Amino acid sequence: MLSLENLLQKDENRTLEFKEEFPSKLKLIKTIIAFANGSGGIILIGIKDKTKEIIGINDDPLQIEEKIQNMVYDNIRPIIIPHVSILNNKNKIVLAVTIYSGNQTPYHKINKGIQNGTYVRIGSTNRKADQQMIDELSRRSRNISYDSIIDYALTTESLSLNILNNYIKRRKIDLSREYETFDKIGLAEKTNDHSHPSFAGVLFFCDNYIEQYSNYFIKLAVFCDTTRKKIEKQKQFNLPLLSQLENAFEFIKFAIPSSIELKGLKQNITSSLPSEIVREALINAVCHRDYSIVGSGIQIHIFSDRIEIISPGVLPGDLTIEDLGKGISEVRNKQIVKIFRELGYIEQLGSGINRMFEICREIGLEKPKFEEIGNYFKVTLYYKKENFDELYRFIQKNKAVRISELTEKFQMHRNTIRSYLNKLINKDLIIREGKGPKTRYKLK
Repeated sequence: MLSLENLLQKDENRTLEFKEEFPSKLKLIKTIIAFANGSGGIILIGIKDKTKEIIGINDDPLQIEEKIQNMVYDNIRPIIIPHVSILNNKNKIVLAVTIYSGNQTPYHKINKGIQNGTYVRIGSTNRKADQQMIDELSRRSRNISYDSIIDYALTTESLSLNILNNYIKRRKIDLSREYETFDKIGLAEKTNDHSHPSFAGVLFFCDNYIEQYSNYFIKLAVFCDTTRKKIEKQKQFNLPLLSQLENAFEFIKFAIPSSIELKGLKQNITSSLPSEIVREALINAVCHRDYSIVGSGIQIHIFSDRIEIISPGVLPGDLTIEDLGKGISEVRNKQIVKIFRELGYIEQLGSGINRMFEICREIGLEKPKFEEIGNYFKVTLYYKKENFDELYRFIQKNKAVRISELTEKFQMHRNTIRSYLNKLINKDLIIREGKGPKTRYKLK
């Protein structure tokens, strides 16, 4: 059920638009087409777009609903059926026009045709789709992923047998004639006595420079502080995909700040960000970026307090940011994801982000932030901040406390709280009294 209160807590975005009054026919048609070509969306009529003040509509809502239905039927193909809801808030009527994500894309304006009348949603704006986007929408309606397209300009002789042999060994595939393996594992197609690789096949198995594939890089930059004013160092990793992923991961691991704690002659090195979280975010970026967008690779910005991973393309299909971490998944690049799963990089679809959240909860780390910015997807990973001030002040105020009280107060995992308490003990600030359930922590 639609909740006006919940909708008004959000800003205009890829799936939500506010209208103070009934929009012009052209604006309404563009928005509906863009929503249908994307993840769907809701148009709220009777709301100020900047202040989100509820104005309401004065005309008969039933007549407006009929007008919208007729307008959509007369101007858009394939046919879209909007769902119009009447929401009453303190005697002010707001219309919610819900458009569902379509499976017959590209949707377009009849009198403009597909080439000039197809619109897509970029952030909170509607934009005319270029040919590249129209092709992608056409593939989506046929359930064809971009990475499965065959590149007839190349043959499998362009690919690396060394990478192929390593892949075969890891998958324990027993096949004869090597180059025919690409056909048999579904990464090539034989035409006129030549075997041509799929896009995914080139990404994984080509170790030679090919100009048209030069955009699929990962570029990393380490900044000196929390801003982009000064770069300390930068690096770019190119194809093939697996070595690109591993090299980027190793670079990030060494760039993340670490703390060193001496226990006798032994050093305990603790990273500010668990490697499992970094690896999951990086694999997601490589697996789910929109490879149909050329001219931009994956950008990774490493600051003194966080890491930002920016990849081309918003979330695929009907997926929204609210769905992340709930076990819901949509696959944009089917062949790429299949190979990563076969090689053990992905365990179960839809479980990775939930695992990231769980690790953050266990160690008291701020959860990753997910954003859609224009036609890019950004993930921000925050470093662990070991600030004991609040914990110490709570103990100071309450004289003596149990671990269970601290876990409830600070919403942290028991092991994380215990680790913080031990460090306060080592700093000679608090003491532990009692054993088992009677254990209390108090000021020294």
